[in-house]
Amino acid sequence: MQIISIKLLNFKQYKDAAVTFGEGLTGFIGKNGAGKSTVFEAIAYALFGRVDGSLSEIRNDKAAENAPVEVTLCFEDRGQDYKVIRKISGRNNTSQAELFKGELPVCNGTTAVNKEISRILKSDYKNFNLSFFARQKEVGQIQTLNKSERSGHIRQMLGLSKLDRLEELLKIEAKQLESERKGMKTSLMSDEKVKNLNDDIKVLNEVISETEQKIAHAEDEVKSAESAKSDAISAFRAAQEMQNRYNQLNSKIEVKQTGIENTEKNIVKLTAEITGLEEKEEEYRNKSGVREEYRQAEEELASLRILRDGYNKREQLLKNLAGHDESWKKTEQELSSDTARLNALAGNSIRLEAKQNETAVLTSAIDENKAAAGIIENTLAPLKSARSKDEKRLQHIKKLGIDADCPECERPLGDHYDLLIRKYTGSIKETDEKINILTVQLTDVNTRGTELRETLQKCTKELNDFLKIKNDEDILKALIAGHEKQRAEKEELISGIKEELNGLGEINFDAAAFEASEKKVTTLKKENDELNKLEGEISKLPGKRAELPELNERLNTLNSELADLRKDLLALGYDPVVFDQIQENRDKAENNLLAKEKFLGELKNGFDVKNSELNGINQRLSDNEKNKKAVEDAENTKLLYDRLRETVTGFKNTVTSRELPEISRIASHLFSQITAGRYEDLRISEDFELYVSRDSKSVLLSTLSGGEKDLAALCIRIALSKRISTLAGRNNMGFLALDEVFGSQDRERRDELTRTLNTISAEFRQIFVVSHNEDVQEEFPNRLVISRKAGFSDAVLVRA
Repeated sequence: MQIISIKLLNFKQYKDAAVTFGEGLTGFIGKNGAGKSTVFEAIAYALFGRVDGSLSEIRNDKAAENAPVEVTLCFEDRGQDYKVIRKISGRNNTSQAELFKGELPVCNGTTAVNKEISRILKSDYKNFNLSFFARQKEVGQIQTLNKSERSGHIRQMLGLSKLDRLEELLKIEAKQLESERKGMKTSLMSDEKVKNLNDDIKVLNEVISETEQKIAHAEDEVKSAESAKSDAISAFRAAQEMQNRYNQLNSKIEVKQTGIENTEKNIVKLTAEITGLEEKEEEYRNKSGVREEYRQAEEELASLRILRDGYNKREQLLKNLAGHDESWKKTEQELSSDTARLNALAGNSIRLEAKQNETAVLTSAIDENKAAAGIIENTLAPLKSARSKDEKRLQHIKKLGIDADCPECERPLGDHYDLLIRKYTGSIKETDEKINILTVQLTDVNTRGTELRETLQKCTKELNDFLKIKNDEDILKALIAGHEKQRAEKEELISGIKEELNGLGEINFDAAAFEASEKKVTTLKKENDELNKLEGEISKLPGKRAELPELNERLNTLNSELADLRKDLLALGYDPVVFDQIQENRDKAENNLLAKEKFLGELKNGFDVKNSELNGINQRLSDNEKNKKAVEDAENTKLLYDRLRETVTGFKNTVTSRELPEISRIASHLFSQITAGRYEDLRISEDFELYVSRDSKSVLLSTLSGGEKDLAALCIRIALSKRISTLAGRNNMGFLALDEVFGSQDRERRDELTRTLNTISAEFRQIFVVSHNEDVQEEFPNRLVISRKAGFSDAVLVRA
């Protein structure tokens, strides 16, 4: 496999970057955090659609929430070019994927593309990372872990940990099956129990056959009883219809008899009413003269009411006139008092205007003073911030000491230490001088501001006093205008009342005569009301006289209809005794049917009980046979699991015994190249201890120096990658990525490592090496320089 090019859009630190790679060794050069390892993450994401963490976290922090994320990777494998495009779009982070073979589309959709790439590379996401990528932490673990931990680490990389889990699962399943087999075996029935149950089945079959015959006979008797019941019900229904007709005729006879009684009572009552009304008619003729007398009394009372109303109105007007005269005098006094108070406040407006102008001038001066102080403070803030940063840098350098490594380039500070101390000290001194000058200026401006604010406070107090006087002035003017309006309104009211009094003149009113007239009208009104009541009652007399003949005629009609109904009742021929006999026959037929049906139901229930008992015995025998079969199946399955576990154990031992020597051979060859033959026979023992031959003597790897151990661990990691790739079906990896492998090496070892990587690049076609050590970049034939510009990462490929 070979990586040809990659293009990143809004992927993590990268806004828009594209790189075309060549064959051989390529160094990824840049400071920590520049985005070197991100390129490896993008390669893995393009191939398998996965990243460490959530997909929602790979969008560039500065990109819009719905900005698209896109990675385009072109690669070659076994002589065939491929291109894969992966996108994340929208706020919901919808994933899309496309795969091309040459220029022709192969498939689209994340699932289909993942499956096809795994088929092409013969590797999944985890295997790809283990085979093609070697990170500094992974490399270091090989030589820092103890034997047990190293065994688990290497076995996991080779995929043996899955076989360990499979072996344990097979052991657990076999144990569970054995437990289940023993439990099922205890539930099996004995042969004697099976024989007894079969005998019970024969007896139950005989009982069931006999019951079926009884049920058939009972069903015939039920049918016969149903027919008898049907005939009895038909006879009862005919008798019931005759009974209904008989009851209807009796009901009509009762209605007619009641009508006759009521009509006779109404005739007697009506005759009495007519006699009473004729007596009231005579009384009405005797009292008819009261109406004229009542009319004349009402006319006399109406004339007296007019005189009374005029007299009362004149008295009220005189009372109102006296009240308005008193109110007018009070308003005149208040008007005179408020006018004198207003005249005493003359000249305040001129003083108020002068004080307002003075306040405006002071306010403008204070605003200018604040603006000047703000300018000085804005100049001081960045100076203080810069001084704080320089102070922190100075203290940090002093804390590190002259023998420490630079936190950025990891090289010793040395002479650069004193240079940094002088630089930061001088910068702090120069900043302090500027800050002192500006602080003095700010103090002067703030003092002037305080003086201006005190003067403004005094001026504002005086202005408020003038404004209060102005407010009193406005209130008095409003009061005077109100008084003048009230005086005019009072004068107008008084004039109107006097004119109305003159129009009324003198009024002579006799209260005693008015009272006597009212009593007379009240008495005559009562007598007139009684006369009207008599007139209303006697108006009904003609109607009552006409109603009497109609009642007599209705009485004759009801008597005739009653005679006809009695004839129809005799002709019907209904006999209650016969009806009761027919009803009794129906009840007997229904009870007989119920008894027959109950007996049939009892037979069927007994049949169901025996049949259920028979089915239960058959089911128990069937379940016993199934349990016997399950016991046999469990025994066979457990035997199969035991054999599978033995096979897995043998396969693991075979892989371990075969792969450890092969990994050791490849690692030893690489380590011998790097150390120019000083060390040979780098190997992993069967108990996963690490050994190496030095001066023809086998020693533990842990006895070597730190840099030599790191080199040996790197060689073992590369050997593991080659074997993992081979086990996955790839004979040639083609591509290898090493992340921060120069960390603890001295200059000489770094040079040796670089030369070795150049040497083995023929095996891999491409080797990518990440490093932030700029002193090794010249050793790489190809360099991918990664830096941060305007908040984004940028990558530029430089060829030697």
